[in-house]
Amino acid sequence: AAAADGSRTWPLVAAAGHQVDARFSPDGRSIAYAGTESGRMEIYVRTPWDTGTARRVSTGGGYDPVWRSAREVFFLDPRGVLSAATLTAGGGSAVRPLFATTVATPGA
Repeated sequence: AAAADGSRTWPLVAAAGHQVDARFSPDGRSIAYAGTESGRMEIYVRTPWDTGTARRVSTGGGYDPVWRSAREVFFLDPRGVLSAATLTAGGGSAVRPLFATTVATPGA
């Protein structure tokens, strides 16, 4: 879409559902976000502006992704547990819970 000043804009994430809290990885090659592509809020990682399939890194719901490094994303699960997802070279991820927090999440 064209803006009033003539510049063009386009979505970083072109996916079905609702997406929030998008953040670029430290190396700028990936974007993590919370989205409802699966029917509930989960954490996804994809290449910016890519219309292909995103990699879902959470399995039980997720909110507020934050990159630790170009290969690891922290996020909160619906109970407020801080978890870490380590991205693997084959396109998967290994998720491990770190510790419970007192942060209220929409899933709590």
